[in-house]
Amino acid sequence: MPRTRFDWIVLTSVFALVGGAWTLASRVPAEAINPAGKPPAPQVGYLAPDFTAKTLTGKTFTLREARGTPVVLNFWATWCPPCRAEIPQFESIWKERGGAVMFVGVDVGESPGLVLLFAQDF
Repeated sequence: MPRTRFDWIVLTSVFALVGGAWTLASRVPAEAINPAGKPPAPQVGYLAPDFTAKTLTGKTFTLREARGTPVVLNFWATWCPPCRAEIPQFESIWKERGGAVMFVGVDVGESPGLVLLFAQDF
């Protein structure tokens, strides 16, 4: 156990060097994270990554099919107060734009039945 101020300085320096070496040694190369070599989205001029999901009615939604239409992808939950508060704003924007913008709500933590009941109420 360190007893003097010098011992504490040495111990702190050793931990800092070991921590720095570990940080540098454990870095993941950028090409391993992004094998396609494309810049990560979202960036102006780049498409969002495509994805496919099931709708409440059992149909398949693919982002690719909505190309050309602005899409707002919203991750939400029925129990989330801010999520509930923003729904009327989304609907207002949708009406204001004449349906020219698509709002896609994603709720992955709750049953489709519960989400459907919530959607019918709102």
